[in-house]
Amino acid sequence: MCSFPCANFVVRLVFMHMKIFDDLVFVPESSTTGSDTQKALIRFENGYGVSVLTGSGALATLEKPYELAVIQFDNDGSYKLIYPSLFNGDVIPFLTSEDVTSYMKIIQTLHELF
Repeated sequence: MCSFPCANFVVRLVFMHMKIFDDLVFVPESSTTGSDTQKALIRFENGYGVSVLTGSGALATLEKPYELAVIQFDNDGSYKLIYPSLFNGDVIPFLTSEDVTSYMKIIQTLHELF
């Protein structure tokens, strides 16, 4: 059995592999309103992921420029938006990059959202 410093090390190792906002890659998004809209998709090891929008097609402001949606991936790599009640059953608007990272960390630790 390890003491507290050992347990702290294990916790840090787990979180070192978590994806954060800086791991997102934004590309132009043509399926939404607003020619400046960009979208990033990322898949987590648990089969869930996030879609993050920014620009005039997102529910966002200059101070909080991101909108996040939770997605669930199928085995073939396709995905669908899901609306878990944990997150008020909708997309999550008006976020900072720090907020996006916080939601990403929560979603990565979940086994099932329903």
